[in-house]
Amino acid sequence: MKQVTPFGVSGVRFRKQIEAFRKEVNHEMHVLQMIIFVEVVNNPQHTVNPKYIKDLLAIIPSSASRHCKRLTNDVEDGYGLCQVVYGHNDYISKYLELTKKGEDLADTIRPVFQEAFTLKGLS
Repeated sequence: MKQVTPFGVSGVRFRKQIEAFRKEVNHEMHVLQMIIFVEVVNNPQHTVNPKYIKDLLAIIPSSASRHCKRLTNDVEDGYGLCQVVYGHNDYISKYLELTKKGEDLADTIRPVFQEAFTLKGLS
């Protein structure tokens, strides 16, 4: 019989945050898109772009780009949580920035994430 390694407290927290995000946002949103959104929320402006995501998550460039675009309205079924902006001194580099809808969502999920993070009863 194969022994299963326990998910651990940090894994349980992560799962709870994903469940909370899906409940508040979209139950079908891909986990990578959730992570990218959280990266945009938690990082300074002009930081998060497909290259940053590719390096952070160790995924191929086309996958990083596709998941980033899905957070915008640049694709037909995009979420509209982010928009693409250009760097201040670099008109070639594109970055993700929160839209008003994205800022509202960030404000909504912060308490939900905090609750999922504390996980009463887990030590």
